[in-house]
Amino acid sequence: MDRTRLQQLNLSASNVAQNMLISLSGSSQTSPGFWFNSRNGVEYNVAVQTPQYQILSIDELLRTPVSASATGPTQLLGNLVRVSPKNQFAEVTHYNIRPVIDLYVSVENRDLGNVANQVDKLVNQLRPTLLRGSQITVRG
Repeated sequence: MDRTRLQQLNLSASNVAQNMLISLSGSSQTSPGFWFNSRNGVEYNVAVQTPQYQILSIDELLRTPVSASATGPTQLLGNLVRVSPKNQFAEVTHYNIRPVIDLYVSVENRDLGNVANQVDKLVNQLRPTLLRGSQITVRG
């Protein structure tokens, strides 16, 4: 986020995050709304969300309007942020504060003992090649 630009437009990083949360996840997460049907006596949740088929590219995402309030002036997300591709882990896990990489092994149609032996064999082959300070632990 371009925080200087945000300040010039009287916006905050929180405004941008909340607008994107509403657009992508729905308003029920940030400001739940309800409609009462007096005919059947049922109260319905009302949520506003951008349909997924309308956001098929980064360019379309960057055209999302952002504002500080419902009645305030709007600005396009693309004017407030810079987007660039970056390689990152899809999931980051920690064990006792230290970052870890989880590998999940399927045991479908096989006995657990045989799979565990094969995993242990592979782990023991990798152990000598680990970088200093790294370790492999089998859990589960």
